[in-house]
This record gives sequence, C-alpha cells and structure tokens, in this order.
Amino acid sequence: MEQHMFTLYQKMVNEIIKKIEGGQLEAGSKLPSEMQLGQQFNVSRITVRRALSELEEKGYILKRQGQGSFVQRRSDDNSEFEYVDNPSQEIRKSGYRVTIKLISFQLIVDGSEGDVRTVFGIDKNAYLYKISQLYLANDRPILFKDTYLPFNSFPMISVNEIQNKEIVIFLANKYNLNSKQLHHEINANVASEEMPHYQELQPNKREPYVDIFTRGIQNTETVYYSRSIALNDLPMFLVSHKGRPIMTKHIFY
Repeated sequence: MEQHMFTLYQKMVNEIIKKIEGGQLEAGSKLPSEMQLGQQFNVSRITVRRALSELEEKGYILKRQGQGSFVQRRSDDNSEFEYVDNPSQEIRKSGYRVTIKLISFQLIVDGSEGDVRTVFGIDKNAYLYKISQLYLANDRPILFKDTYLPFNSFPMISVNEIQNKEIVIFLANKYNLNSKQLHHEINANVASEEMPHYQELQPNKREPYVDIFTRGIQNTETVYYSRSIALNDLPMFLVSHKGRPIMTKHIFY
C-alpha cells in the first residue's frame, strides 16, 4: 500500500515537472488547487502537499500564502539578469560548486541605517530588511552581499524563502521586481584590512576585488539597494552588459 502511494506521488511530481519543462505550464502560471490536483492524480491532499513541497524545494514552483502555487522561473532560465545580479549561475558555469550562506536576516525597526533610508527616501519609522549573504565557490569565500529592502515594498519575507537563494531572482519571482530597472555602480580596488567584510572573505594580500552598488527602481522609487564585495579569485572583473564583456573599473550603467 505504501509503495502504491509512493508511486502515485512520484507520478504526480514527474508529470508536473514534465509539463513545466515542456512549456505546457509557463513561468508565472498558477497551478490548480490542492483539491483539483488530488482529483486529477487520484491522491490524498497530504500527498498533494508533499509533492508540492518537493517541487518547491527543487525550484519548479513557488508557494504564495493565500494565493496558491505558481510555476517559478528556473535557475537556468535567468538570461535577462546581469552577472552581478545572478553571480551563482555564472560561477557554476565556470565549474565551481556554489553555496549561498545566509549570514543574517534582520527586520530593522529602530530607525538605524540612516544612509540607506536616505537612498530609499523613507523615514526612521519605516521598517527595513537587511539580508547578509556569503557566497562560497568550492567552499572558498568569494563574495559578500548586503541587501536592503523596504518592508512596505516587499512585505512578509520569511527566512526560509531566501535560504541559499539569489535575492534578486527571488524578488522577481515573488514580487515581480523588474530586472531591467536594476542599475549598478562598480569599482575595482585592492584588498586590505580596511576593506568591507575583510574577516568574512579573508582575501590574499593585495588581492583585487570589486565593490558593487546596485539600486532597483520601480515606479520612479528606489525599492532595492545592495552592496557586494567580490574577490578576484574567480573572473569577477568581467560582467555582461548588453551582450558584451566589459571591464568593471568605475562603471555605472
């Protein structure tokens, strides 16, 4: 009996994956309700929920509280994102194993981070997320990223949603952040003990690195701000800009 239920469960998972990868279920489309899926595949609601959890874990769907489950843009289908917005994909293409370690996830309610509030044009009473991530390539730290988000623009983000995730792609999938409205200022420098996140990255002596500031604009307002420090242990000095590789020294686009 248990084997039979597992077969039905696996059949459901495989069938939905086949439809997503075959284009029958497009990115952003809503899946049928749990009840409808149960009837379609002749399984219990518990089995449906288990299958949906596996699909979400594999990155095929995204659950939105109170709305249902939606087909998620696959990690290998993010060509519209610049390299600096989706570094893990480019690093994987270079043959490295990538881990995105969540260092901290904060909801700031005490009015601090005044400079960041100025960027967003919000006062000290507004809530603000701060998300800190460390990227590792084959277990070697290569990039540290601090992301700031106004709570009002992206309400109710949970820590489980962003574990080992690219924040920009998560925001695009869940909140429809427009990747074309991300603007970058990139500067090249040489590592020293005064560089940001020196302890976390542990660069080699005078190792080159890039300092990347990114703003996301939506309806003329800044809704996304991040700062990334990327070491030159990997080819971090080249980014894609309209299909052309360019040097990252003092660039703003």
